[in-house]
Amino acid sequence: MRAGSGMWALLRMQWRTAWLWLLLSPTLVAALVVAIASGVKDLYGEETERTIYAATMGASPAQITMNGRCYDLDVLGGITAYEVGFMGQLLLPLVGVLLAVRLTRTPESTGVLELLTSTRIHRTAVPAAAFVTLIISWTVFGLVSWAGLVMLDYPVTGSGKYSLAMASFGLAWSGVGLLTAQVASTPRAANGLGLLLALAGYLVRMIVDSQNWPGVWISPMSWVVEVRPWKDLHWPPLLSLLLLAAGGAVAAALGTANRDLGSGLLTTRLGRPEAGPLLSRPAGLAWHSTRGAALGWLLGSVIWVAILGLMADDFATTIAANPNLLAAFGGRAEGLAPRIGLLLASVLAAAAGLSVALRFASEESRARFGLLLSGRTSRWGWWLGWHALALFVTAVVLLLSAATLGLCQWWVTGDSAALSDDLAAGSAFLAPALAMVGFGSLLIGVAPKSGFLSWGFPIWALVVGMLAEILQLPDWARRFSPLDWVGNLPGEQANGVAVLLLAAGAVVTVLTGGYALDRRDLLHG
Repeated sequence: MRAGSGMWALLRMQWRTAWLWLLLSPTLVAALVVAIASGVKDLYGEETERTIYAATMGASPAQITMNGRCYDLDVLGGITAYEVGFMGQLLLPLVGVLLAVRLTRTPESTGVLELLTSTRIHRTAVPAAAFVTLIISWTVFGLVSWAGLVMLDYPVTGSGKYSLAMASFGLAWSGVGLLTAQVASTPRAANGLGLLLALAGYLVRMIVDSQNWPGVWISPMSWVVEVRPWKDLHWPPLLSLLLLAAGGAVAAALGTANRDLGSGLLTTRLGRPEAGPLLSRPAGLAWHSTRGAALGWLLGSVIWVAILGLMADDFATTIAANPNLLAAFGGRAEGLAPRIGLLLASVLAAAAGLSVALRFASEESRARFGLLLSGRTSRWGWWLGWHALALFVTAVVLLLSAATLGLCQWWVTGDSAALSDDLAAGSAFLAPALAMVGFGSLLIGVAPKSGFLSWGFPIWALVVGMLAEILQLPDWARRFSPLDWVGNLPGEQANGVAVLLLAAGAVVTVLTGGYALDRRDLLHG
């Protein structure tokens, strides 16, 4: 059988089975870019406002560390690219990796690929078809972004070049996802490895830019910035992104052809011959199954808040010098860095808890939960043990992150009260973080296949916390973020009633989800 045979049939199947994710994910990210561009146009429509922005943000080490190096801040497009920087460098790699793994590794883990390759479809057709599909998907992103920017009266040529650069950036990380899908032995591990590489690339970019070192080629996160699409486009970094995407696809094809089906290029470490007593308990098995993801979320959260804590003074100085930004942040620059740090910590803590809870749904959908029920532990026992761990992980990630943030602020400012203030604020934000995990547990208990919808709350909380003023979100839209109920912490008094209601809601939703599980039939694969 010829290599790559059956690619077009597989391509049609991918679009029939995953068309919603392939179109919706890039479209939503493109819509966010356009929304940021709309907010930038309202805030910096005058030349004097852009001059102030360039003088403050362009000279701020904290902002350069977060968003990357700044170019062309005298035009709206340059400011838009700079404002998208932080969020774009997070979301596009996330979407790129997840889509690539979904198209390649997931069919393999579910046994679908084994059935397909028993026909006239060659194994290498999977990454080949996935790469073509991803090109189409990111082209949709580029077209939506370009059309939206043009509708906002941004220059047609500049909008097209910027959309091309961002689409190429997303496609490059899809190439990374194609590669990690071959290296890792499971879809979860492939996603984790891809996102770990994205985090490493971002941290390298932060270090290089914060020190103003010349090594912009070290990290792909710098390449998209160095394209400079709004004036004189630089082709080498753009071509580098495209080469990274193509290289990932070629490596994926070679990996697929030279490894065993269902395995990874990296061999999985064998476990002990006999399981320890911890694995016989629900929480112990849950921890064994999810510890890698939980520790990854913890590490990412601690790193982020540490950086923000160390840049607290520079953040305040930069925002105070820019009237538009000062108004956007409520007229108060003091305490901005810890507010952003606690926001990120709360979202990442909720994500850590959801990763544990959603693994329960995965166990059921793969027909393994029924095997667990053959023992002495009931459905309620497994449910409570598993989701108690999810809530515990959420609390640990948030409180350790808050403590790290406070210690870094104390180190920089010399104010010992920062530690207690951040811990108190983190404790207040614990309630909405637990509520988001509880909502996910409710979805898992009622309809486990819809559990992925639980990611909507932490994502929306991040958008509201970071972009509410730039996007000019109405109050009713902000209220969909549970973090917004508690208050603007630290610096304000927490809404005690909201904290109690959200904490009670977390308990009620977890128990309701367990009741729903106990009353319905289990999934059978």
